[in-house]
Amino acid sequence: MSDPRTLTVRVTNYWLVCSWDDRSYAEYRQRWPGTQSISLQNGMRVILPSAFLAAVEMEGWGAIRGGMLAKTEKGWELTPKDKVGTAVWGYDARGRGLVPFHSIAVPTNVIPLGSHWKSDWAGKVITPDGPWNGIMDAVDVGGGIKAKDADGDGTPEDIHVDLFVGKIADRVDEHYATGLDTPNPWLMTLTEVPS
Repeated sequence: MSDPRTLTVRVTNYWLVCSWDDRSYAEYRQRWPGTQSISLQNGMRVILPSAFLAAVEMEGWGAIRGGMLAKTEKGWELTPKDKVGTAVWGYDARGRGLVPFHSIAVPTNVIPLGSHWKSDWAGKVITPDGPWNGIMDAVDVGGGIKAKDADGDGTPEDIHVDLFVGKIADRVDEHYATGLDTPNPWLMTLTEVPS
């Protein structure tokens, strides 16, 4: 039996953007001021902050009082609150509900969707539910999630993954990631866990 595959990855966080919590899209406000009127798939029009809509396009999903909003190839789509079901955080690339501190978006040319991983940050990050066990599933993708082969040898050295954290207030930053022994606190070693 071979040793499990390990990867060193660069980690960022993503979260559910909420129209009523402008902290969840504050970084977009300066570039996209004002409001914007959009048409939903049912023909209804809504007016929302432009910064919120830009954040929804980047993060994948956004919550408004009436349900979950997403930008798809077909345009803006609203999943009504009564149809959201258990996917209260939005959906992953396979159409299943995202799970905070368990779902990761990955570059699929290096990390296959459906694979399972354990982080060397296990026990060193405090989540809303206590110390993190570090177990993650590769279930999502994103436009900025890439693996780059910097030296051209065919092996990506710069692998970017995005950890879904639920709310912006729960993102892994210097307040939550204390005790990490790494010169760059955003580098993580992942070990593949057999299915």
